[in-house]
Amino acid sequence: MLFPRQQYLDKLIAGRGNGLVKIVTGGRRCGKSFLLFTIFHEWLISNGIEKEHIIELSLDDRRSKANRVYIQSAYRMPTADKEEQEQRSLTKIDDSFKKIIIV
Repeated sequence: MLFPRQQYLDKLIAGRGNGLVKIVTGGRRCGKSFLLFTIFHEWLISNGIEKEHIIELSLDDRRSKANRVYIQSAYRMPTADKEEQEQRSLTKIDDSFKKIIIV
């Protein structure tokens, strides 16, 4: 049985584009990942967001190197030089971790 969680979805939708990070909290196995990775993901796709523009990270398995990710936030960088500076800081890290820059 699918519970649509409309109240929580509405809060995520209302907060889009405000420049703030969204944090979903709750007890174990209460549906946080399902809300984000299924319900909100489907809403984004149905509202014209391309799959390539959606970043989904699951970082709950700390033992797995595949889940280790550096995230550099360069939100609202005023110049291309500043954005390039943020990119250089990550590319100089010599390891196999995935690196994501959010601009």
